[in-house]
Amino acid sequence: MKRPLAVVLLLAGLLSTPTPVASAAAGGDLDRSFGTNGVTKDPAVGVSGRAVALQSNGRIVVVGYSGYWAWVYRYRTDGTLDTSFGGGDGRVNIDFGHPTELNDVAIQSDGRIMVVGRTHIAGLSDYYDTAVARLTSSGDLDTTFRGDGKSVLDLGFRDGADAVAIAPNGRIVIVGDGLVKLDGDFYVTRLTSSGALDSTFSSNGRTTTGFGGENDAALDVAVQSDGRIVVAGRTDADGEYDYDFAVARYTTSGGLDASFNFDGKASIGFGDSDEARAVAIQSDGKIVLAGPSDPDDGPSDFAVARLNAVGLADDDWDGDGKITTGFGGTDDWAEDVLVQPDGRIVVVGRVRTDKLGGPFDLGLLRYNQSGSLNTSFGGDGKVRTNLGTSDEIYGIARQTDGKLVVAGEVGQGADPQLFVARFHWTTDPAPTTTIDSGPSGDTADTTPTFTFHSNESGAKFECTVATPYVPCTSPKTFTLAPGSYTFKVRAIDSSAQKDATPATRSFTILTP
Repeated sequence: MKRPLAVVLLLAGLLSTPTPVASAAAGGDLDRSFGTNGVTKDPAVGVSGRAVALQSNGRIVVVGYSGYWAWVYRYRTDGTLDTSFGGGDGRVNIDFGHPTELNDVAIQSDGRIMVVGRTHIAGLSDYYDTAVARLTSSGDLDTTFRGDGKSVLDLGFRDGADAVAIAPNGRIVIVGDGLVKLDGDFYVTRLTSSGALDSTFSSNGRTTTGFGGENDAALDVAVQSDGRIVVAGRTDADGEYDYDFAVARYTTSGGLDASFNFDGKASIGFGDSDEARAVAIQSDGKIVLAGPSDPDDGPSDFAVARLNAVGLADDDWDGDGKITTGFGGTDDWAEDVLVQPDGRIVVVGRVRTDKLGGPFDLGLLRYNQSGSLNTSFGGDGKVRTNLGTSDEIYGIARQTDGKLVVAGEVGQGADPQLFVARFHWTTDPAPTTTIDSGPSGDTADTTPTFTFHSNESGAKFECTVATPYVPCTSPKTFTLAPGSYTFKVRAIDSSAQKDATPATRSFTILTP
């Protein structure tokens, strides 16, 4: 039976239509090659994920807890549970003898896994001690640590660990909140690599610091390359539940570092209730603090403060060292912060985009070095992701390829699920600079002129021949005496990135 030619051609066109090609992933998109469409959820109900860290081979370690048990999970780079870890199912539970919460994890240089938290004291529901454990890289309790790989530390007061970091010399730094004479203070403990209290730190391995409030608490820690310890948290020195960011820096011997804000500690207020839940150190020594800011007369927002290396507000960070950013809802809450190698800052937590309430979504922000939102991430610097229920990120880590791994819980309340997700990172390279014209070698011109350009439109420039860099535009003319010079020029893009390899041209002005 013959068909009209038009019908045949139409069918042929439909059959030959190419399969649509998926568009390239952008910064802030879930990495669909990880887990199931970018996410792995623990099938066990009731486990809350609290922190994430990466081993040198890329394996992903997540800690959390469920009622009585403290849990450590390890995932392969594709998001599947690593069955070579622990008892063959990719996870380990640690029994401290009482209900225990694991809050943080750090990976030692040899791959061993250090975890910390708090364990409740029998019969005293509001009292607890510090729980510490170390696992081998394969997930067994490390018996070289305190004899059996785990311990409950009674530091002499009500105490519980919120964070851990490994010092350059391998010592283990643990921080949290401690109740001393009914007042809450920062507490900092340092252990040797075998888990003993380090007697070279404050003489007995531990110290406490108060900011004048009744509920001061340390929530995170970072160790500088020189071994000094930066601890972040909160203080209510201004009144009950009127919290501010609080930060202290300690010397390697455990004393407050007087070179930091004159007395070793500082507080930063954004509104009526703020707390620094995370701290990170930039490569230039600046200190980044992140957490929620919750004013009485408005919605809570992500809050980020940056201090210079001596503990003063960094004026390059939005003019006064402080930035708050909201997602447009009623409850945005920052939990962790990460500084990328290029200086960009990623802050993660939860966001409630419904102004009338409702469940939470995952929230991620990325800032440029200057504090502006990085629009190559999520289109406007913000990423909101819903995993189907009420979701929250508690921790973030960065892979060597730049991808961002986050962990937390799906479904808040009595029955959360631990999850791990991975997001794409697209590199926004620094600008490059090219000199187009100007003298090179010997010249008689005492007013040399140089022209130059950048590969990024709208870039600004800094240049010099002998003095510190100063702003300049092309063409740039100098009035110079006879002698030898090197002209240097570098571009600065809209994200405040500077060309790390300025363009140069050497020349010599001859004596007439």
